[in-house]
Amino acid sequence: MATRIVFVGDIHAADRPPLGRTEDYREQILTKLEEGGVASKGADAIVLLGDIFHQPRANLVSHSLVKSLMDIFRRYPAPVYALMGNHDQGEEGYASLPRQPFGVLGEAGVIRVFLSPVVVGQVRLVFRHYDARRDADPTYYALGEDERDRPFNPGAIILCAHGSIVPPGESRPYPTLNVRELLYCGADAIISGHLHEDLGISKVSYKGNHLLFANPGSLARVSRDKHNMTRIPHILVADWDGKLTFSYYELESARPASEVFLTPEAGGEEGVSDEIREFARALSGGLAAEEADLDTLLAKFSEIPTNVRNHVRRLIENAGGF
Repeated sequence: MATRIVFVGDIHAADRPPLGRTEDYREQILTKLEEGGVASKGADAIVLLGDIFHQPRANLVSHSLVKSLMDIFRRYPAPVYALMGNHDQGEEGYASLPRQPFGVLGEAGVIRVFLSPVVVGQVRLVFRHYDARRDADPTYYALGEDERDRPFNPGAIILCAHGSIVPPGESRPYPTLNVRELLYCGADAIISGHLHEDLGISKVSYKGNHLLFANPGSLARVSRDKHNMTRIPHILVADWDGKLTFSYYELESARPASEVFLTPEAGGEEGVSDEIREFARALSGGLAAEEADLDTLLAKFSEIPTNVRNHVRRLIENAGGF
């Protein structure tokens, strides 16, 4: 029996555009999600790979944005399963779900959030939500006995993760987990979010053991970096028909980088000084969810010019994650 599952990378929906993005960022994200639903026609399931929201603080997410996402996900042609990313949770991790916009989507039934495996056709989906303490710990991604059990033969087990997993040959200046370390995790494939680059499709093999790995990259292009200036977002399609294969669906609604990023002269990221960045980091580090809102905090710094204050606002609102 053939099975098709569509995977959508980090969405990062937001009311206000990230620093350096044009003002219609929100509409661009929603349009790509709409097309993702159309592209999923005939799929048996859709998996969101985490970071549905860009702002990790619930008070910066409008009811209007949550409702827009609800409307889109309700129209999707298959059940929608979602991983909880680092931008979707508070300091308590998974326990913070009831107080987060992500949890509202789950409570409304438009996304399904599970800790236990789910069987879709001939594929078993195993979930690993973001865990800051175990992000680069290989034991966190190892399947338990109940997760390794195959209720079908033939069939496939796909581990869906939101974590710092990189393919062979890749490295980062921060802790990551090379997929080679997960060759014996018990899954046939790992599909991961969290790292925003398109990390491609890889196959790791050793002594008769094989593991497919893919990270399709984020649906959003949050930062004006070299990678985002050259890529067009897409979604990943996994097909099982006696063999597991991956392919990309290119999103026609995704506009070229030249149309979604501001130039430095228009307020793009390169126009922000290191001093402003350091000030924003210092403020964001001490801005707890229960403290005054951002406008109240910035009002304390009356000597700061308005243009600098606006840059600081953007930097703070975009702090906290890759």
